[in-house]
Parts: sequence; structure tokens; C-alpha cells
Amino acid sequence: MKKLLSIITAAVALLSLSACSSTKTANSTISSTKNNSFSFFHDAKTNKRLYFNISQNGASNMGVNTDINSIILVDNGKATVYNTGGEASTLSLGDLKGLTDSQIIEKAKTIDKNIFNKNLQQNITKLQSRSFAAEAPYNQTANLLQTIKYKVPQPQDLTVKVITDNTGNNISSEEIIVPATIYLEKSSIPATLDGQTPNTTSTDYNPYEMISYYDGTNKESKFDFTFTSTLGKNTYTIFDTKYTGYHLDNREAYLLTKSDNGSYTVLDKARENGLSVSTK
Repeated sequence: MKKLLSIITAAVALLSLSACSSTKTANSTISSTKNNSFSFFHDAKTNKRLYFNISQNGASNMGVNTDINSIILVDNGKATVYNTGGEASTLSLGDLKGLTDSQIIEKAKTIDKNIFNKNLQQNITKLQSRSFAAEAPYNQTANLLQTIKYKVPQPQDLTVKVITDNTGNNISSEEIIVPATIYLEKSSIPATLDGQTPNTTSTDYNPYEMISYYDGTNKESKFDFTFTSTLGKNTYTIFDTKYTGYHLDNREAYLLTKSDNGSYTVLDKARENGLSVSTK
């Protein structure tokens, strides 16, 4: 009888342990599903993530040959931007196959440097060309640009501006702003070249605008991304990697990031601490 009671007690204990284990696993799975979404700014303040800025021709599908214009490393409230598009070198989504995030960043650094140096030299060569030889502003600008040395992109403070609807509760758009790298300090720019209009017929190549790309005053020299919607639970699969992300203001442009374990993007909440909020 005692032996029978011992067997029954052991069986009950085993069933209890089994039940507890099943409940714990089920709750863990449900919790994981509930927390599978993330918003850009909320996530950026505490996590590290790579984003890929791409433009997609509507005539073709997203795929291995889709070029990446730039790569943004977001890490605990700061962002580092690498230029990976342009004529000097290009990077496609297919090129990321098998690469770790660290390897992607190293590749992006190399491409960013190649693009910068090639564009800089093209600018200098154009300014020194014979057609501009008699134009003093062009020669002065060429000499100024020759003093520039490439700088590896550094983490910059991340600013996110949002616009809400009339209720003030729902976000209509989010604008991500990353400051430009400063290559020319204002003090190094001669007064004759600082924000003036050249007396020249060669308006297609304005030396004053060119300087503004290097001293950080030109808005286009900053990295500025605006998105109004997300891909939701839709993903793009390239080889064995799934991507989620945001539609930029141009519907054929995207800010993509890897979708880990089914994660997907949503817009931030208007009350998220640290956002710059305005109403449409």
C-alpha cells in the first residue's frame, strides 16, 4: 500500500511540474509575440540597429540588385551615417549576404571614403578646368577644397521631429535628422567666398554652393529622412534575411532594417519622451 501511495505521489508531482513547464513556455511565447513591434525613436534610444536607405525603381521588384544609398548605424540615441551610393562605388542588398553587422559597417566605411574622395577630386578638377581659369572664385574654391582631408563618420546626436494630426495623438510623419560632418570651419573660408553669388555665366557649377556642402550649412549636406508609414508586418526577403522598415516620403524609397524573429516596425507614439512634436 505504501509503495502504491509513493507511486501515485510521484506521478502527481510529475504532472504538476509538467503543467508548470507548459504554462511558462506558453506565456513566454505570447509575451514575445506581443512585444514583436518596435518604433524608430523608442528603439534608437536604447538599442543598436543598422538601417539601409534604398530607392526602388517601381518597374522592378526589391531584390539582390537593389542599391543601398546609405547605411545608418543607430546606437543608444546617436547615429552614424555612411554614404554607399553614387558613381564611386555601390552596395546592393545582395552584397550583404553572409555578412555580420560589423562586417557591413567595415564595408560601408570603405565605400564612404571612396565616394567622398572621388567626389572631392571631381569638384577640384572641375574648378581648375580651363573654362573657369579666369574666374577668381573658382580658383579660390579649388585651393580651399584641396585642404580637405577625409574624416571617418562619427556618431552624431539623433534628432527626430514628428508631426501629428489635429488631435495631437496620432503621428502623421517622422523626420530623422543627422548633422553633417564639418570639413571647413567658417573661420577658414575667405570673406569673398562666404555665401555670395559669383559674377559668372557658369551657373551650373556654383563654388559657393559647393563650399556649403563641406561647411555643413547646406541642408542637403545633412542626412534627412522623413517617413509617413511603415511596412507593417510585410517583409522583403533577400536570400535568407528578412527586412522590415518604413516608407520614406517618396513611396519608392525605404528605410529598411533586419526583421529578427518576426519583428516589425510601427510609428512612434506622440508622447514618446525626447521627440520634437508639432501639429499639422
